[in-house]
Amino acid sequence: MTGRSKIRFITAIMILITLAFAAVFIVAAYENRNVLVRESKTCLDFACENYDSGNAAALPQRFFVAEVYAENVHEVVFGAEDFTAEETDDVVSCAVLKDYEYGSCGDIFYRRAYDGATLKIYAVDAGEKAALLNRSLNTLLITLFIADALLFLAVVGVSTKIFSPIKQTILKQRRFISDASHELKTPLAIISANAEVLDDSSPYVKSIKKQVERMDYLLADMLFLAKIDEGRKETVKEEFCVSEEVTDVMLTFDALCYEKNKRLTSDVTPDITYTGDKAGLKRIVNILLDNAVKYSADKGEIRVSLKKSGQRVVLTVKNDGSAVPDEMSDRIFERFFRDDSRAREYGGNGLGLSIAKSIATDNGWNISAESVFGKSMTVTLVL
Repeated sequence: MTGRSKIRFITAIMILITLAFAAVFIVAAYENRNVLVRESKTCLDFACENYDSGNAAALPQRFFVAEVYAENVHEVVFGAEDFTAEETDDVVSCAVLKDYEYGSCGDIFYRRAYDGATLKIYAVDAGEKAALLNRSLNTLLITLFIADALLFLAVVGVSTKIFSPIKQTILKQRRFISDASHELKTPLAIISANAEVLDDSSPYVKSIKKQVERMDYLLADMLFLAKIDEGRKETVKEEFCVSEEVTDVMLTFDALCYEKNKRLTSDVTPDITYTGDKAGLKRIVNILLDNAVKYSADKGEIRVSLKKSGQRVVLTVKNDGSAVPDEMSDRIFERFFRDDSRAREYGGNGLGLSIAKSIATDNGWNISAESVFGKSMTVTLVL
C-alpha cells in the first residue's frame, strides 16, 4: 500500500509541477506574440512616416507599399524586388478582406491607410524577429523540460525519505500482528484443551469455550490479512464455473436462513466461467452471505445475483435492512468496523468484509457497497 501511496504522491506533485511549467510556457508564448505585434506596429508606424516624407534611407529592410485601386487590382509601388509576387498578393488580399488598420499575414505585418480614395498598404517582414523570439521560446521549453526532469528526481528522492520511515513502521506493525497471532495460538490451544476436561454444565466453562473459539477465528483472520499485506498469500489461478461455485456456497446458507426465518433468493446466470482465484472468490461469497444473513432485517430477504456485463462478471448480494448510514457505506470494508448496535448480538470481529476487500484488491477485482439506511445494503463484486 505504501508503494502505491508513494507513486500517487509523486504523480500528483509532478502533475502540479508540469501544469505550472506548461502555464509558464503558454504565458511566455503569448507574451512573445504580443512583443512581436507591438514591435511590428511600431516599425510600421515609423516606416510609414519615413516613406511619406521621402526618407527612403530610414526604411526597414523587406518593406513594401502597395496601392489598391479595386478589389482585385493593386500595384506594388515600393519594395517589390524584396518580395515575391505571391507574398505581396497574399498580404494585399488579407488586408482588403479583413478591413482592420493593423494585421498580419504569416510573419508579414501590414497597416492600412487611405490616401484620398486610394487604399495604401504598408507591409514589413518581421520574420527575423519572429525567428529570434521562437528561438528564445525553444530555449525556455528545453530549460523547463530539464528542470522538470531534475525536479522529478528530487521529488523521488524526497518521497523516498518521507515514505521510508512510514514503510518501516507499517512493516513492523504487520510483523507484530503476524508474530502476536502466532504466539497467541499456543496459549489459546492450552486454554481450549483445559476447558474440554471441565464440566460443560457450568456457564463459565461454556463462556470460556465460546470466547476461545471467537479468539481463534480472530487470530485466523488476522493471520490471513497479514499474509496478504506481506504478499505471502499464494494465489492459484484456474478456470472454473463461477455460477456453480456461487450456487454451492448459497446451498450451505439455506438451512441457516430457514432457521432465522429469512429468505434466500437467487438470480444466477448459468455456465459463467472465469479464470482466476477460485478459493478467494468462494471466501468472498461466504463472507458476503454470512454478513447479509447476520445483519438483514427480521424476516427479510437476501438476494444474490450473478450476471455477465461485457467481459466482466458481476456478483451482487443485497439484503433488506441496513443500520449503516448512507455516507458510511465504504467504511464497512475498514478493519474492525462494526455496527455496534447489532454486532454484540451476532458476534463477529469486524474483519470479514475487510478480508473480502483485501482478496478483491489482491486479485484486481472491484468491490463496493451501497447502503440505504433502514432499507437495504448492497455489496457488488466485479471480477
